Amino acid sequence: MKVVDPPDNQFGVPLPDGSWTGMMGLLMKRECDICLGPLSLTPQRAQVVDFTFPVLIGTNKIIAGRGSPEVDPWGFIHPLAPLVWVAILAALLAVFTVTVLLSCCLPANTLTGTTLLTNSSSFVRVLFQQDIFESADYWWWERLVLGVWMLMTLVLTRSYTGNLMSLLAVRYIPEPIQTLQDVVDNTVTMIVPKGAHQEFFFTEAESGVRRTIADLQQVGRFKVISFPEMSTALDALVRRGDHVLINSISYHETNMGLDFSRTGI
Repeated sequence: MKVVDPPDNQFGVPLPDGSWTGMMGLLMKRECDICLGPLSLTPQRAQVVDFTFPVLIGTNKIIAGRGSPEVDPWGFIHPLAPLVWVAILAALLAVFTVTVLLSCCLPANTLTGTTLLTNSSSFVRVLFQQDIFESADYWWWERLVLGVWMLMTLVLTRSYTGNLMSLLAVRYIPEPIQTLQDVVDNTVTMIVPKGAHQEFFFTEAESGVRRTIADLQQVGRFKVISFPEMSTALDALVRRGDHVLINSISYHETNMGLDFSRTGI
């Protein structure tokens, strides 16, 4: 058995005359019998060579530079989910409504706008952990509703305070790039390996977000580089935050392991 390396050290890309470079070219020229490597099954390659049953099914991941730890200015909202905030406002509106409806059952001479406004404002003051008006004239049912509201807000505020302190004690590391659409929406440049299926994944797309990313090449935000340049691009471009790189997860795991061995972080 003889092992032959492709002259350009690539998997292979199609040329205008119908031939291929790299490993694919060696197969088509009958200069080798089989090719071993992480060759992805693509429609273009399947038209010129035969693939065996998949030995490994992998996934592609986007790798981006890690942001600097920072404090989220909207962190005071995060301890409670949006649905909880909506429920609080709904409950506050409900106690207001109950107070008004029950007050309508009182004699006209005992119900004044000032008394109703003062008693109703007590619910807001309790929510913001302020005192209530001691001189206010509360009926027994108003005291009952106010007591239930105090108990509910006590549990709510204690939970909110504890979660907020935990969130403020830990800095937030922004990770804006999670999907392909994030690459389009943010001012970052996508890097793909030359001759790999990731290049065809974008350049052969006719529509959708993949076609949009491929069209970014016209403004310099889509780059195709060779595999020997990938390691340099990780340190010089991706690490600084304005470039992202897409490749197989096995490639990323290998490079992250090598980077940890080199830097220790």
